[in-house]
Amino acid sequence: MKIGVCTGVENIKKMEDIGFDYIEPSVVSIAKMNDEEFNAAMNLVDGSNIKCEAFNVLFPGNIRLTGPEVDEGGIKDYLERAFARVSRLGAKVIVFGSGGARKIPDGWSREEAWKQLVRIARIAGDVAAEYGLTIPGLIESGIDLLQFDQPTLHGIDTLASYQEKAKITFWCPVDIQRTLQTRDEEKIRAEARELLDKLWKGRGGFIAGYYSDNASIGLDPKWQEYACDEFVKRGRMENYV
Repeated sequence: MKIGVCTGVENIKKMEDIGFDYIEPSVVSIAKMNDEEFNAAMNLVDGSNIKCEAFNVLFPGNIRLTGPEVDEGGIKDYLERAFARVSRLGAKVIVFGSGGARKIPDGWSREEAWKQLVRIARIAGDVAAEYGLTIPGLIESGIDLLQFDQPTLHGIDTLASYQEKAKITFWCPVDIQRTLQTRDEEKIRAEARELLDKLWKGRGGFIAGYYSDNASIGLDPKWQEYACDEFVKRGRMENYV
């Protein structure tokens, strides 16, 4: 078992001397650094025998995640910068947190706020996957369904491992970039079977998805129809008895 402590990068050497195995700074503290400050932080971490394996407080309070001021494009830009930096410092896990950013403004629909958080969680998950990061805080916070249009970006086996630890359902089409774009019927069908075999297993936990805007990804609908056909044929209880 590893034991870490929530503290800033500037304290990493002190925490190493005390005997901690890693430190957990905030994403916000790293994202707001200028280049000179970040280079100094990298030097501190590179010179230590322990790393920043986890990070908390993903968003600052001034980046709104709910309400009329949400800017999804700006949020994605922030995440790209933040995740590139924390992954360089050794991040393996990001804790979502960010209560101030998630707070629902007075008069704003709770239902709409939930939809906004789901969309932002999806954006965060996709960007995190590019850097090999996970966001278990999303599952721990009570979200019980996550949509991933690129399941292979995260890793189907990785998604399956989350189901071993918590009740979580994944809504996924066959990967819209890595697999559908091959226009290879057998590869598309094979991934559809893999999604069912690893995430559904005849006992729930998976919703066979369909990406509705084929034109935006430059595909003839027939390629997704192969996936749908395989989902229907393979996704029968008798195949998993």
